[in-house]
Amino acid sequence: MGGPHATDDLREGHWTQEWLVTADDPGALAGGGYWYHRRRHAPHAAARDPAFQERLLDALAQATGVVLPMVG
Repeated sequence: MGGPHATDDLREGHWTQEWLVTADDPGALAGGGYWYHRRRHAPHAAARDPAFQERLLDALAQATGVVLPMVG
């Protein structure tokens, strides 16, 4: 989460969130999405892969003992 191998400057981490909340910029008003330094980015492909999501939920249930209810 930090230290010499951190992927970004911790002091800059909140700037995008502040901008999304306060800006009148049409891009900021679009809602949703993944944002990094005030730019929308595509999520990792696994985030849209239902099979990966099922494997992830199964692994989390195994690790925690908590099974989430299926929706949809």
